[in-house]
Amino acid sequence: LNAFHDAWVTRRPYVGSHADFDRILAHHGVFPHALVDYEMRAVRPLASTVPAGGTLHLEIEAEEVGRPYPDLKPGFRVRLWNATGENLELASWIPSSFATTTTVSLTLPASVTPGEWRVIVECDFDDRIPEEDETNNGASRAILVN
Repeated sequence: LNAFHDAWVTRRPYVGSHADFDRILAHHGVFPHALVDYEMRAVRPLASTVPAGGTLHLEIEAEEVGRPYPDLKPGFRVRLWNATGENLELASWIPSSFATTTTVSLTLPASVTPGEWRVIVECDFDDRIPEEDETNNGASRAILVN
């Protein structure tokens, strides 16, 4: 199986094929090599209060442990969630390179209901990359929208 894995990886029939094959093998308990892990360390709003329609500035801290797949980068997503169940996606992107600390500025919709919200940042949110630990891909912090 390892020889087939290595031949598949060398052939690289499409972008992401290595990760797809590793996911299939992992499902059956076979790990031809250690998997990468992406961990969200922290999300820090640079202001605790943001007006609806205003700009939310975030510092995002994530860690990449292990050997990443050369043809895939993890996607990031930022959402807002409140206690009434409203869930708003603010942005998603795939960075050209992985950075441990990133600062992003996002505009809140003017229609956001005032009150307490949680800013949720997720790495590999679409579960595209098989990882050692799939449970550590998110971080959140409370903000107040007025």
